Amino acid sequence: MLSLSKAIEAQETSLRKEMGAFYAFNNSQIEEGLEINQKNDFSGDLKKYQCILGNLFIPKMNTKQFLKKYIHITIDAVKKIKSEHSDVDIIEYELANHESNETGSFSSAFDALAPFGYSRQQVSNVFEDWLSKEDL
Repeated sequence: MLSLSKAIEAQETSLRKEMGAFYAFNNSQIEEGLEINQKNDFSGDLKKYQCILGNLFIPKMNTKQFLKKYIHITIDAVKKIKSEHSDVDIIEYELANHESNETGSFSSAFDALAPFGYSRQQVSNVFEDWLSKEDL
């Protein structure tokens, strides 16, 4: 099974390129992103960008369109994953992916599962069952 981030990776990368969006976590990455964007006919002026979705810099004029397309990509991927896997399998995958058995907490897995619409109680129930299976 693919995680949601892996399921949308190719489309998200293409969308970022189309919209002039780039991830940056320090000043040199911001400068590099602006330089690349300027070569691709986007503004090189940081004042014309905003930061969204955890250090994703995007031209302000493209933000609304980007988010609309990003949400659509995510919804389609969630539907596909849910059509191919049971809710329990999806939740257990994220519990394992986030090493919830090691931490004793399902919080980070629950956050990753947010787009799927599972309640905290649903994840908690699967977590408890999953832990009991892991102990065997």
